Amino acid sequence: MATIAMVSAAVVGTTYSLFFANGSMKTDMHRQQVARMVEQEVEYWVGRIYLASQDMPNAQELMGSGGVFYRTTILDPDGPKPIQVRFFYDPIVARGVYQPSLTTPALPAFYVVTVWAEWDEPDGKSFKRTLGNEVSFTTYAVPGGIGG
Repeated sequence: MATIAMVSAAVVGTTYSLFFANGSMKTDMHRQQVARMVEQEVEYWVGRIYLASQDMPNAQELMGSGGVFYRTTILDPDGPKPIQVRFFYDPIVARGVYQPSLTTPALPAFYVVTVWAEWDEPDGKSFKRTLGNEVSFTTYAVPGGIGG
């Protein structure tokens, strides 16, 4: 009887461990996928700044998303519970001054761009900025024509 109880406890413990590990692996996989998506969003903004004319990005875009998501995408759309990933960005801040000559207007030397994503896992775990576990990237973007 004692052997049966010990074996049962071992089976239950092992099964729970496997279930927990599977959930952790899925969450880590989702986090990596979201990190790639956020990296692509950052590259989009860097490209906009580098390739754009002097008035781009425009004043409204420079204000950021204001804590409201500006784009969403579905993670694992064919899965049993698709996950909606929401993208946000902080105000795009101009830093430094670049003035190629005394007759031309001063331009920002570079911009600071921060993009982050939030989502909720099917098991109920949330990845949010307010919780400090969002996926976020910050980079610096030099407007085109500067330094080259």
